[in-house]
Amino acid sequence: CNDPTYTLISCGFQTEETSEDIVYGNEIIDNNGEQICTSTAIDPAGFLTSNDTSVTVSARCCQFPVAVTCDEHTPAQGTITADCSAAAVDHDILLGCSFTNTDGDQSGGAYPFSDTSDFTGLSYVATITPTSSVCTTETGNGVTVPQLNCCSLPGGQLDCQFRVNEAIGSSVTVACNRADDFMASCSGFVTLDDNFNVNAQYIEEVSGTDTCTVERRTRIGGESPLVYAMAKCCRFTLDPTADLTMDPTHDPTTDPTSDP
Repeated sequence: CNDPTYTLISCGFQTEETSEDIVYGNEIIDNNGEQICTSTAIDPAGFLTSNDTSVTVSARCCQFPVAVTCDEHTPAQGTITADCSAAAVDHDILLGCSFTNTDGDQSGGAYPFSDTSDFTGLSYVATITPTSSVCTTETGNGVTVPQLNCCSLPGGQLDCQFRVNEAIGSSVTVACNRADDFMASCSGFVTLDDNFNVNAQYIEEVSGTDTCTVERRTRIGGESPLVYAMAKCCRFTLDPTADLTMDPTHDPTTDPTSDP
């Protein structure tokens, strides 16, 4: 984030090639005390003229009226589900859920639920109330681990819900449905046949509305898996003040009103 009063709460990425390519996912890293978003895209199968392809990374930066603290958590290789409540002490609110691919092969993405049954087979667009702070990945042919951004908001509360949409094809979008919500993050998932992968998940403004967009690529022509976009939409409220006044009046008025 280019303003120190803003907090990095999630990251997104988008490949710029329409041809076959594979993304390592994205990651939040510490750069001399500053959190930044990173991502890499490659073309290991040689579909492009060069082994490297370009990828655009986006940082979701928000300003809160309280001090917000976030820690990135990437679990050990072989882990497919991680939980902020167990991963980061005093940082148990999941705001960003993405994936990091450690070998550059396919990944079905990540979702902020324990299992696909938590969000598949529903009426779409679906609204789901969070019941945990987990983030889960689908590995595919690659070695993929979840990438979580776990936060705490002392002095404030978040009322969040997930908005989930599915589509058959190469992309899907979803937006928040409450007027005073802000979109904290955008996660993507593709039903896997070991050859499909999430190549973009990002928040963009469409007709004045923040929109979560997820795109996929495939090496198999003609097949169309289900693609899911999952936006975390939140309302922030300050904790109530414990004391109504620091200087209450102890004596009644000396000039009462004589008539009611």
